[in-house]
Formats: sequence, C-alpha cells, structure tokens
Amino acid sequence: FLPHSILWDYTKDNSIYLGTFNGIFQSEDDGQTWNKIFDGIGVNSIIEDDGGTIYATANYKIYKKLLNQDFQELTDAPETGTGKLAYYNEKIFSENYQRLFYSEDSGETFIEIDSNEIVNPEAHFWDIRQIYPIESNKIILANDNGVSEVNILDKSGKQYSEIKDYSEINSLGISNNENYFVSSYWDHPGMASNDKGLTWTRLPEAFVESGVYFLDPKSSIYIERAENEFLVKSLEGVFPYSEKFNI
Repeated sequence: FLPHSILWDYTKDNSIYLGTFNGIFQSEDDGQTWNKIFDGIGVNSIIEDDGGTIYATANYKIYKKLLNQDFQELTDAPETGTGKLAYYNEKIFSENYQRLFYSEDSGETFIEIDSNEIVNPEAHFWDIRQIYPIESNKIILANDNGVSEVNILDKSGKQYSEIKDYSEINSLGISNNENYFVSSYWDHPGMASNDKGLTWTRLPEAFVESGVYFLDPKSSIYIERAENEFLVKSLEGVFPYSEKFNI
C-alpha cells in the first residue's frame, strides 16, 4: 500500500497510524503487523488533538475518531483540496486550494479565510500542500506560490522570498522548535533552513516528489516518504556544526 501520511500516537497506546491510498492501517507492535481500521480512499492527513481524538481526510472529506470508536464523517465540514490537516492549541486547520479553514470546536463548525483576504499580495496562497501552525493565530503554508506565513486574525502575511522561485512546493516539514525546515518540490531538490526560513541550503540527494515528516523534534532526524516506503534521514552535515542544535 502507498503511504501518504503517518501518525505516531505515543500519548495513549504507542500505536502507529499509516494513511494510504487504500485507507488507514494501525500497528500496535512498532510496525511489525498492521490492521486496516478505515476504508477511505486517499488518506492524505492524520492528526490528533490534545484529547486523543484523531482526524483524517479521505475523498475530500474530514473524518473524526473518538477514543474506542470508529471514524465518522464530519458532515458539515468543508471539502478539502489536497487533504491537509493540522492541529494547534485547540484549533483544527484544513484547506481547499485558495481557502484556509479553522475550527475551534473540534470540527463542528469552520471559519473560512480566502487567500485574497491576506493584506500582502506576495503571501497569497493556492493549492496548499502543508499547514504548519507555529503560534495560536499564525501559520505557515507550503503552497504553489512558495511558503507563506499568515496571521489568521489580522490577515497579515509574508512570503519566504528566498524560495519564491521554487514554486509548486510538494511538502514542508518543520521541527517543533522551528529550527529546521525541509522542503521538497515537484521538480527541484529539497532545501533546508535553520534560521526560520531566512536562508536556505539545498539538501544533498533529496528525493523529488517526496513527503517530509519530522520524527524527533529535538534532533535533525526526519522521515522522508519516497514512492512506497518511508526513509529515516538526517540533516547532519547540511549546516555547520556551530549552527546546529545541542543534542
């Protein structure tokens, strides 16, 4: 099965959830065996909130799984575009091409922000590939216009100008303390930054059209999806040692 997304649920039962084109698979033994728990087609995101509720996208819809229950469709949720979700500080974020949505009531209702509402035209977004909240009201969007930083309250925004020419970004991975960004593009090598997007370094031997997920936010280790497998990789050697984390 082709993996599209991954969730490591270490807060409850140490389960691993793998979203694929053919549904969601769960492992409770560190990936040795897998059980299919959801039949949706094209599961592009799986996230978990602070209360242990799991959310996933499939077939342009959003589904919700309470503890010890099956996935149920959020019938009033907006359709998704690329199927990306994010969670931060009791907010669930979703998208549909030029529109960003967020919910403050566990997915019961959603507030919409259109790209054209953002004050700075350079930060306008479309075809969102990744959503990364970095503060309660501030998010980073990897999209076909580059990487935009948007404030959902005052509609201000900026674009990381150094990678503006690298349009149509496929995915973006950010460590929890924001020191590393890893981007991969449809037709360009991946790039990384350790100064919150001000400057970027091209990654060696980076896969094109691959997904990037951080495995350990306290280190430079990350997971890269390439074709039908996940690869564990490191940013060691990409930046000078003096600019790294103290691990």
